[in-house]
Amino acid sequence: MHAENGSVIDVIVQQALAEGKTAPVYHALTRPTIAEAEAVNRAIALAEIAPRTGLYRAFVFGGCAQSGAGGAQSRSSRFRRTCPQYLLLSIDELKRPGFEGAKYVFTPPLRERKIFRNCGMV
Repeated sequence: MHAENGSVIDVIVQQALAEGKTAPVYHALTRPTIAEAEAVNRAIALAEIAPRTGLYRAFVFGGCAQSGAGGAQSRSSRFRRTCPQYLLLSIDELKRPGFEGAKYVFTPPLRERKIFRNCGMV
């Protein structure tokens, strides 16, 4: 599963576009970690509702503190992994001038470095 609440993000993106917020950094700012946390916790809840199915969770990146909240009660297996760009880069790359920032637009977006520190990843 892609752990983001797409419906919520679509609304936030439309609001940003209406306000003329189109710089690359808004790719990250319109995808708050709470939208990921909600999706992760919804998946955990669905796995609990259907106890004969397992949920193998391999969430690539996100606001770990929030998205891990339901994990203690979950019977589903849990696996965390990440990609090098999330360990080496931050939202600051999206703030680069001109087209340079657009080179770092991908989803899930880059975040503030402090998120990684909260996860114990760096």
